[in-house]
Amino acid sequence: AVRLVLNNDSSPANRVNALIALIDSGGQHLYNGDKLFADALHEAAGHPDLTAQILVRQAFWANVNGDPDRACAQAARAASLARSAGDTATTAMAHTMQARIQRILGRPQAETTLGHALSLPRSTHIPVNARPEQLSARHAIFDDRLDEARSALLPLLVEAERTGDAEATVDVLRSLAEVEIRAGRCGLALDYAGRALSLTDRAALDPAPTCYTSALVEGTASCTDSALAHARRGADTSRREDNKVFLSRNLFVLGHLLLVTGRPKEALEALEEVRTLEKRQQVRDPSVLRWHADLAQALISLALACLRTKTVGSPVSCDITVAIGMPPISIPANTSHSGSRATIASATSRSSSGFPSNRYLSKYSSLTCPDRRWNRPVRWQVS
Repeated sequence: AVRLVLNNDSSPANRVNALIALIDSGGQHLYNGDKLFADALHEAAGHPDLTAQILVRQAFWANVNGDPDRACAQAARAASLARSAGDTATTAMAHTMQARIQRILGRPQAETTLGHALSLPRSTHIPVNARPEQLSARHAIFDDRLDEARSALLPLLVEAERTGDAEATVDVLRSLAEVEIRAGRCGLALDYAGRALSLTDRAALDPAPTCYTSALVEGTASCTDSALAHARRGADTSRREDNKVFLSRNLFVLGHLLLVTGRPKEALEALEEVRTLEKRQQVRDPSVLRWHADLAQALISLALACLRTKTVGSPVSCDITVAIGMPPISIPANTSHSGSRATIASATSRSSSGFPSNRYLSKYSSLTCPDRRWNRPVRWQVS
């Protein structure tokens, strides 16, 4: 159908809309995306409203592929072009994408940008999961304002289901699952996550986002085996599709689950990759993905295991200290186990470059949903 339009229709709007439909239908599996975007921008030349619609989608792809600075710049340009053309719907979408990336990058103007998007007239032409109201709910989840997030998400779920938009419905269900698991309502969270996973499979959507949500919810509800399976499937899919955003998230939940089930060495491998990915993606807001405390705990657990093989009073220098650039740790003679742990924790804290400051660690390692099986906090967050 797209080829038919391109071969027979000379209208720039129709030609661009056909290419946009092709881009949107690709979801997160878009094949030959660079050429599609180049063709669409060529067709839109001289039409700022059409160019803005393409740039919003380019910003999404730049973010998925790990280039948030480029994504932010494209979203800002899209907002400017759409505003100049009087296209309020695309302006709102562009500002929403811009605010999403600004939050990831830790830029303080994110809420102001989101406020601009929220102040524009609501449009039914914007997919539910691209609306500023949806992003506002996501930010509320990041900030633990759970009642506010739930109140915003429930009407969006009704609208997404009414319009039959499977991808939007899945995104809202995933967010609701996160709200409920953080609030300690595991039954509701499992229901939302199960509905999201079922719809993902029926609609043949990218499973990586829903695998992440299912893993974190089922892990908190002590369904460890299925949670690990979801996390591994999500990581494998993300790696295959080069989706860096959800590769980080699925590796994070995999590392967390391995850590709490007593496999710190395997956990460390996953969490070290998360740290590398997040650094490459320039993620500077620790509330977006709370991996830092788990990595610190994995480091300490392995350092303590290394300590058990050493003579008391000798330096502790093993793979774990080398991996983060730590000097050998000396444990004085007659030091208790708790004292050794404190010494290692202190040394790890001083040497863990790339971790957020202590105030962030204390804020973002707080108990959010008690894990009855392991009697330790479970910390979850999505982008």
